[in-house]
Amino acid sequence: MQTQSGALLRLAAEIGDELGNLQRVVAEGADLLPHLAAEPPASIHLRAAGSVIHDFCCGAESVLRRVGQDLNGGLPEGADWHRQLLTDMALEIPGLRPAVVSASLRDELDELRAFRHVFRNVYGFALKPARVRDLLGRLPEIFEQLRAELSAFAAMLRAAVKAAS
Repeated sequence: MQTQSGALLRLAAEIGDELGNLQRVVAEGADLLPHLAAEPPASIHLRAAGSVIHDFCCGAESVLRRVGQDLNGGLPEGADWHRQLLTDMALEIPGLRPAVVSASLRDELDELRAFRHVFRNVYGFALKPARVRDLLGRLPEIFEQLRAELSAFAAMLRAAVKAAS
């Protein structure tokens, strides 16, 4: 059986691991961005950019799901659970945990979540080039904010373990 300290340290390590994966996704997006400058961009580039945004959103959500499962005692339910998870992660829960992400980052991630829904439900050729370009161009900034906030949260987890020992 894993101790509470072990679970917190594992979660902190998983956050770091996922941030490394997200950094690779952001680098892929940066390589792809110049290909979206053409008007209109080639469909294959638009689809690839949508996939990068999708991957980033899924990776960020994966970390937040782990926090929800490990610290909140479970995940939201219902059709809007993805949105509710973001809302939950921006809430401080006194006696349980601080907010995992800021309200501004929650809003950025929610915008990516909304795009992911569109990406999954329309043909690639129907994607709006300006929207894809905008989101892909903002990924590095969103990632830096996510990295800072999740790294601070992981440091808090490690500090809590150290204080308890």
